[in-house]
Amino acid sequence: MRFPKRIRHRGAVKATIYGKSKAYPLHRVSWTPEEGKRPLQAFPSYGEALKHAQKMAQDVGNGQAASLTATIIKGPGIRGPV
Repeated sequence: MRFPKRIRHRGAVKATIYGKSKAYPLHRVSWTPEEGKRPLQAFPSYGEALKHAQKMAQDVGNGQAASLTATIIKGPGIRGPV
């Protein structure tokens, strides 16, 4: 599989999934809400990352992601690179 994966909503790229690397062994999801900051959240599996990216792309496309950036929670056991 090739990365980064761009997730589109109504034709525009709203979220991006970055693959694992030696330096960072987790899949990362980034999206751009209206206020312009790009939050980044990590997931151990591609399936979880894809599900979250699709939800964020839909929320950003509908203008609902502004309130979501304040409530980002890291998953259990995710502390960064090993």
